Amino acid sequence: MDSNYKCFIDIRFSGGDIQFDVSNDTQLFSFKSGIGFVAIPHFFSTLSSLYKGEISEARLDCHGNFDYYIFSSDGTNLFIEHTSHYPDGIFNYQFKLKEYIEAIDTEFQKYLQQLEKEGILPLKTKEFAHPLGDDVLNSFYEFSSLLNLMGAKMNDNIDKSNIGYTFFKPTGVRHEFPVVNLVKQQVIGTVLYKEKIYMTVVIDLQANTIQVQGDVAELGDLTISRDSYIDMFKGQAKFFIDNNISNPEKYYNDLINNQSS
Repeated sequence: MDSNYKCFIDIRFSGGDIQFDVSNDTQLFSFKSGIGFVAIPHFFSTLSSLYKGEISEARLDCHGNFDYYIFSSDGTNLFIEHTSHYPDGIFNYQFKLKEYIEAIDTEFQKYLQQLEKEGILPLKTKEFAHPLGDDVLNSFYEFSSLLNLMGAKMNDNIDKSNIGYTFFKPTGVRHEFPVVNLVKQQVIGTVLYKEKIYMTVVIDLQANTIQVQGDVAELGDLTISRDSYIDMFKGQAKFFIDNNISNPEKYYNDLINNQSS
């Protein structure tokens, strides 16, 4: 991520209001909305679809007032048109699409890690409409894993000798899905660093069970927490099964090829 792209995230748990700020050397854009449990997944899915080239334009409403945003992209740049009712006017912004998304991804991960350190995450109870509930977190994990995978593939950083779906993080920690069994609805995810498997998560959606072997504690700040990996793998497993994806690597390769074509 370019150093001149900065991000700030604020989520109000009590009311569900959210604010995602991204700035560079010349501008600051604030995406604001109420009803965070609806707005955040829509925000992530819109950015993902723009990045993959599935859409070129989308409207995002600012729940709670009459403002709205038009996000559009030419494949390289992200154009944002904010129609504001207080103050009245139309405000336009332009960012590099990839750098904007990376800024959001990096800061949201830091935000979640800080909430974990404070004991706020994982949530102690399942709260309906919580702005960081399971649906919201799963939407982020899908968004983040797609970004990391596509970035790694484009930079030729994938280890071709490994079987299964792999994506890399800048820390050198990587994550694989060596098994996706659609019939049994079972998915295995692993966390590796320097070719050593530190953690294996076996998710059985049919039996609603999770088995975990190993831990990532000794990796320290190189990676996210054990619980975050479990949540991420759960979200990815559900995505693969729900979308009948038996070969995630091929699925993401096709997305990349479609984007570049």
